[in-house]
Amino acid sequence: MDCDVEYGYVNTVNAQNGTVTIMQPDKNGSISGEMPFFSHCGEFKLPAIGSMVVAVKWGKGSANGVVLGEWWSPRNPPPAGYDFYKDTGGGTSISAQGGVLKFSDSGGSVTVSEIIQKLSRI
Repeated sequence: MDCDVEYGYVNTVNAQNGTVTIMQPDKNGSISGEMPFFSHCGEFKLPAIGSMVVAVKWGKGSANGVVLGEWWSPRNPPPAGYDFYKDTGGGTSISAQGGVLKFSDSGGSVTVSEIIQKLSRI
């Protein structure tokens, strides 16, 4: 089976099915059929519309393939200053830097050390 690696921009997202369509600028802006988005270790996080993604396609038809995801680039720079950073969606994240694990959301952030200290006072 022959496979092609292609890139495009997310055109639509179907969260219920875990699929996306992509607009392929190198194919006159054609829109793919719905393709499943790759799941790393069971993680569920779909890309935003407009995100540049890479896909592996096989066979005939615009939906025969899987969208692997985004990559770091000048357009999509990696978060600076972290040993680990995970955007969990909706303005929330988990990060680690220098042995400190932090959870953040729209209400602020807290480290695991701070949680342990607060629990030890109970």
